[in-house]
Amino acid sequence: MTDESPTSSQTVRPHPGREPRSHAAILMPWVLSLVLALAAALATRLYLAASAEVAFERMQANLADLELRGARDQLEAETILEKREVSDLTRELELAKGRASAPGQRRESPGKSPAGP
Repeated sequence: MTDESPTSSQTVRPHPGREPRSHAAILMPWVLSLVLALAAALATRLYLAASAEVAFERMQANLADLELRGARDQLEAETILEKREVSDLTRELELAKGRASAPGQRRESPGKSPAGP
């Protein structure tokens, strides 16, 4: 039997008619796959960070909207109370004017006595 194992001077050809590939050519698809996997991981991380930021901004917007509604409601309540107070004071003033101008009532001037000289 003859030993057909390759010696250092012989080149192993996996397929007849093809040139042997270098280590770089063998590793290139794996390196490319690794780079693509890292890019996908980075893109996923950026997407998740952006999604979290959008959710946070939405929550902040909702909180600001609730605070705005509360401020509007408080302003409306204060406006209603002030209108009521103005209405009450106007009514009191009209009643006081009515009593002062009612016939049969005499208004005394300040500094003069009701008995006269």
